[in-house]
Amino acid sequence: MKPLNYYFVINVFLILSLVSGCQDKTAKIYPELASLNLLRGELILCSGDQFGNVSFSLSCNFDTRATFNLAVSLLHSFEYEEAEKAFVQVLDADPECAMAYWGVAMSISHSLWYQTDNSYLEKGSKLLEIANKIQKGEREKDYLDAINIYYKDWNSLGQKERSLLYESKMEKIYKKYDDDTE
Repeated sequence: MKPLNYYFVINVFLILSLVSGCQDKTAKIYPELASLNLLRGELILCSGDQFGNVSFSLSCNFDTRATFNLAVSLLHSFEYEEAEKAFVQVLDADPECAMAYWGVAMSISHSLWYQTDNSYLEKGSKLLEIANKIQKGEREKDYLDAINIYYKDWNSLGQKERSLLYESKMEKIYKKYDDDTE
């Protein structure tokens, strides 16, 4: 075999080995997400996209940052349904973006009014079960652990108890990440 052909064959073999060794990490996640009936669709923004500056540090696909920051702005503005749609857009683009799961969980719990239908609690609990399977950094894990406290025992703990537990966990996060402005 000529040296050039030898190197070509070796390189092709290496590339095929790498490609065949790669696993689709999101394959297991999509079916579970599809069953949750997450809000999707065009965002309806009453004031354009002028919500102030949000810069939420995250380890997701770089192309999703603008949408993620818009989603956080919508969440801060109590635009829960639009925030959910924006966070779901991030999930659709990057199903392993742990903070997008956090954002959806935050969006489906409308903290300004009491929700009589508990289906959002079941939805949030299932969503966070998926998020717990995803690799995440320490900060992302802390945020997800906090919101998970609210959803985890929803069928045995009352709303006030869950809210106080969540508040306590968020206080710890606030102290731990004192430079976090979001």
